[in-house]
Amino acid sequence: MRRLLRQRGMILGMMALGLVPIVALGAPSPRIYYPQVAESGAGPALKAQIARGRYLVKLSDCLACHTDHGNGPEGKPFAGGFPIKTPFGAIYASNITPDKTTGIGNWTFKQFDQAVRYGISPHGFLFAAMPFNYYDKMSRQQVLDMWEYLRRVPAVNQQNKPLGMPAPFSWRWTQFGWRFLFFNPTGPLKPDPERSAEWNRGRFIVDGPGHCGACHTPHNFLGAAERQHFLQGSSISGMWAPNITSLTTKAASIQTVTRVFSDNRGLGGGKLVGPMLDAIDHSLKFMTPADMRAVAVYLRTVSSERASGPSPVPMKDVDLALGGQTFKKHCAACHASGAGGAPIVGNAKDWRALSRMPLYILYENTWHGVGIMPAKGGCKDCSSRSLTSTVVYMLKHSRPGAGDKGPQAAGSPSASAVGGAGSPGNVVSLTVGERVFKTSCAACHATGIAGAPRYGNHADWASRLKQGLSPLYKNTLHGIGAMPPKGGCAGCDVDQIKSAVDYMVAGSGGKTMVESSLKNN
Repeated sequence: MRRLLRQRGMILGMMALGLVPIVALGAPSPRIYYPQVAESGAGPALKAQIARGRYLVKLSDCLACHTDHGNGPEGKPFAGGFPIKTPFGAIYASNITPDKTTGIGNWTFKQFDQAVRYGISPHGFLFAAMPFNYYDKMSRQQVLDMWEYLRRVPAVNQQNKPLGMPAPFSWRWTQFGWRFLFFNPTGPLKPDPERSAEWNRGRFIVDGPGHCGACHTPHNFLGAAERQHFLQGSSISGMWAPNITSLTTKAASIQTVTRVFSDNRGLGGGKLVGPMLDAIDHSLKFMTPADMRAVAVYLRTVSSERASGPSPVPMKDVDLALGGQTFKKHCAACHASGAGGAPIVGNAKDWRALSRMPLYILYENTWHGVGIMPAKGGCKDCSSRSLTSTVVYMLKHSRPGAGDKGPQAAGSPSASAVGGAGSPGNVVSLTVGERVFKTSCAACHATGIAGAPRYGNHADWASRLKQGLSPLYKNTLHGIGAMPPKGGCAGCDVDQIKSAVDYMVAGSGGKTMVESSLKNN
């Protein structure tokens, strides 16, 4: 559910006025857990039904929205309270535990089915942030299975929060207009007899409970999916949900596509962050291997019209020299070292799938940013010509036959380059540290990519400064999280790495600590 709740919110305040807010959530949520359910007295058939329901609830990502995970351990599973922010105020997800006073304990199955598949609760129309327009692909029996699971999760007496939107945006009857225009329930998804059972299973997951189109399909100004551009990519919560049609998924192997769900890795190898990481952590990672494969099989057949968006310049305007300069200045820090799983330029294996994709998709991903890569690869002032030239340059040096020693050798700073001409060896200094930071660290630590503490941001560094310098040196030298050993500066010596750490610490609230360390050395 959470993925759709994050999307441009389909909330039609007054249809005649065309007022539609945009849903926007913040950072990825803390990990939350599915609770144990009471099965005492249930026979084998009922236990099997509860297990099917649990699996469908996971596929549907219900826990992520109906749990106030912003409260950490205080957020009770399925008890609601999670805020979905819009320009007109907040919508709070409801309590769907079996509590009879504040939850759905007094609902009938018919009422539950109406809410899940048709967006109509006992209290009126649900706002279309609830993905009933995807869940309607499920059968009555499947929703009954979900009901048998949810009515056994621990009941939580927690009042639902009122809508945080003023009138007229809080009037539920205004949803009638949106539904009239865009919601045409067709009943359970019927299998395509011309396709395999595996393909049909993948289609059911993607088009139904998985609601992939909620993020990966562009939406019109009223928040309705533009089906002609199905899965062509769309912006969501300030991040880019990339094209996942056959243009990208068929370029990769089925195993590479399933790795997205099992290993949190994009098709190019980079680590996933933001809404997609949440969707995997709370939902998609629970798919069986067979279902992961079925999704991959289906996605590799999806074809739709290209949506409007940023486009690369014509090949006649590409300047490889400009591309090389841009690569070395803005891209080499990650694409020469593999930081955060970035495909290494010069490594044909890393680029095998990417090199088979249309140039406009690679450009689109670069323009918007994808995974931990920021928009324009961090080069805010780069023109379309610069970005296109850089993408082509990286492809040229990474296709089979380019060799394993591509331009990263030139793009990866050497010890002499970061230390400066004539700089003495085996010396820790803030001057050397500043040079190392600018050439090897700023790409992540100036922007906060992949959770890197931002230089100069005392709050980001507060907990790290409590550790002292020694653990920071060790983590940087050996690598930690998305950061590779030596921060990607393979040619840097130990003192240069320590200098870079000192420079960042001194500029981020630890000046006294660094001065004391340098004085004692």
